[in-house]
Amino acid sequence: MSESSGAPPKAAGRVTLVDVARHAGVSTAAASKVIRNAAGVSEDMRARVSASIAELSYRPRKSARALRGSTYSVGLVLGDIENPFNALLLEGARSVLDLEGYDVLISPAGVDAAKQQHMADLLMDHDVDGLILVSPRFSEEQLEALASTIPIVVIGRHGPGLNYDTVAGDDARGSELVVDHLVRLGHETIAFVSNLRSDDPPTLPDVLRRRGFEASMTIRDLERSMRIIEAAWSVQGGHDAGSQLLTDTGVTAVHAGSDVVALGLNSTLHSAGFAVPEHLSLVGHDNSPVASLAPFSLTSVDQQGHLMGQHASKMLLERIAGRRAPQDILLEPTLRVRGSTGQARAR
Repeated sequence: MSESSGAPPKAAGRVTLVDVARHAGVSTAAASKVIRNAAGVSEDMRARVSASIAELSYRPRKSARALRGSTYSVGLVLGDIENPFNALLLEGARSVLDLEGYDVLISPAGVDAAKQQHMADLLMDHDVDGLILVSPRFSEEQLEALASTIPIVVIGRHGPGLNYDTVAGDDARGSELVVDHLVRLGHETIAFVSNLRSDDPPTLPDVLRRRGFEASMTIRDLERSMRIIEAAWSVQGGHDAGSQLLTDTGVTAVHAGSDVVALGLNSTLHSAGFAVPEHLSLVGHDNSPVASLAPFSLTSVDQQGHLMGQHASKMLLERIAGRRAPQDILLEPTLRVRGSTGQARAR
């Protein structure tokens, strides 16, 4: 033992393990044993060290925790922070990870596969215990290679993977719900805002939502009246899609592909004097927090984003704990009908 129990720590700034040991009146090695929950520690010593940890608000450094095999942190790689749907994923993930004492490091990585890989590498350099990737544009080979080095769970991409887990909404079914709803309202000339690239993996939501839209229109003999608008799934992409729609007076309804697109699209229509849904019905996909707000009140596909985040975190913790068998969860979507859709009217 060194100094008597209760002595204030000598170090200024962040409390260290030495400070805890000094405060508890034990050796540094003994304090370390308590923190590591190692064997051979008496209940009295454990109680004294635990009391000092609480009183001094001691938090182990990440580097020290890494030496013990875990940093109690995970990385979350997002395509962007503009999309309000990501807030649902994050809230769901944190509702699970917070309970287990895990920190979440968030990394906006854009929509380029190389940039996403770079951000994943940076997070691994910070010794995160695992990664949650949101709709990554990696190839299957890249995903499997990454999964061989660190536990990962993929949100949005449809599985199954061989060495990683997936959780997604049934994107094709979501588009089918949109077309069903609009056709019942009398719409026939319906547009879809597509976010596809030539090298996109076929399991991306972007791909499956477009396929679902095209299949649903075709099965109703409406393939000749459907429109495909190429634009990014972003607010700016919504503005671009809106500008195109202003010149296509035959379209009476739009499936925006995602809520963030619908936001930009609605803004452009409003600026041009077009009212939703009086002049054009508008549907999003994600049921993000802004969708229900007045006066926007967006009809949107609910793919249970909060639950997605929860599932992803639970699966990642299981992988960190040693599970190897892949899991694949597909959530059933529902359509939340609000004020942005109405009966078809000629423009």
